[in-house]
Amino acid sequence: MDSDWGLRDLGSFGLGAGEGEGVAMGVSGFNSTGFSSGTGTGSTLGSSFGASTFSAGFSAAFAFMTGVSLLILAGAVYKKTPVFDSFVDGAKGGFETAVRIIPYLVGLLVAISLLRNSGAFEYVMDALKSLFVWFGGDTRVVDALPTAIIKPLSGSGARAMMIDTLNAQGVDSFAGNLASVFRGSSDTTFYIIAVYFGAVGIKNTRYAVSTMLLADLVGIITAISVAYLFFA
Repeated sequence: MDSDWGLRDLGSFGLGAGEGEGVAMGVSGFNSTGFSSGTGTGSTLGSSFGASTFSAGFSAAFAFMTGVSLLILAGAVYKKTPVFDSFVDGAKGGFETAVRIIPYLVGLLVAISLLRNSGAFEYVMDALKSLFVWFGGDTRVVDALPTAIIKPLSGSGARAMMIDTLNAQGVDSFAGNLASVFRGSSDTTFYIIAVYFGAVGIKNTRYAVSTMLLADLVGIITAISVAYLFFA
């Protein structure tokens, strides 16, 4: 990898980061599964184990990123690349990219806001719940489905839906746990399409959308299976 490219990419990454919430997803699902509940020595040991595991993972991630940064700098010095100038050029490119994708983000956020505030989403959920009742299904799944439905559109919107479910159903409920698993089992498909495809000017996405939605569906089915396995 060319060192000049690495520095430019590093600068672009610093200013052009999106909704990367993978850690928040994992922590949200992890916290709602029960480490905050219980009393006595078992709860203390569980909390200590969770804290030490998270601390070790964070330390490993920090060491990895530090090593990558030092490797890029070493490559730049070896190839006599102007480090700071290259970083500034990359940061400038990241800012230009951020400005270019603003219209796509505005359109996406307006659509999500209309969906949530118009009341249409509640009608869809009521119809799904009636359908589940008709076929004798578990309506607790429907209580958690808003998180799964909004997640392909927006990570922050899915987080809001998850919190609504936790407040309404309880953090230790099946629907609350399922919503937490939904939160981390799929990706922000349309957000990714709008931001990254829009940033490079690609209008014909071909099979990208259908493939990503299929992956989201597999994630939703897997999340339901895992939730029944551990929380039912």
